[in-house]
Amino acid sequence: MIEDDEEDTGPVRLWPAAVALAVATVLAVGVAAAVLSGGDQRGDGAQADTQPARILLVAGAGSDTLRLVTVGSACRETAAATADLRADAIAMQVLSREGGADDGRGSCAAQVAECHQVTLPQAIGPRRLLPRPVADAELRARAETLATGGPCAPLALAG
Repeated sequence: MIEDDEEDTGPVRLWPAAVALAVATVLAVGVAAAVLSGGDQRGDGAQADTQPARILLVAGAGSDTLRLVTVGSACRETAAATADLRADAIAMQVLSREGGADDGRGSCAAQVAECHQVTLPQAIGPRRLLPRPVADAELRARAETLATGGPCAPLALAG
């Protein structure tokens, strides 16, 4: 029995809600695919040709400063560093890109060791520094000499 102030509206029409849900799902999948395929690519192509450089040594040089010694081709230049600050360790990576000078006589094959100084956004504290020094005694001695021998070129942390 229907009361006087209640109206019978008939069957509830759910098809507009189902269509809206389907459209939102398709749109969400499309946006997620676009974001994932874009990754860290930037419009200027700044990250497109970067590769990790080989780190020989990471050493503390102050409460929030590290010195990194890298080795790589003479035809690559360091671009930036990344730091993964964990509770017990700091993991560093140095990115390099094409841009060094090749004199046409194969100097790109030459391995060049460089010292870089990185300022972290927080103190190093009791954390371990990663990667650990290389096992090769000659390379390790050369890296320690570079790290303690004088000023190192500043290197910015990548965003």
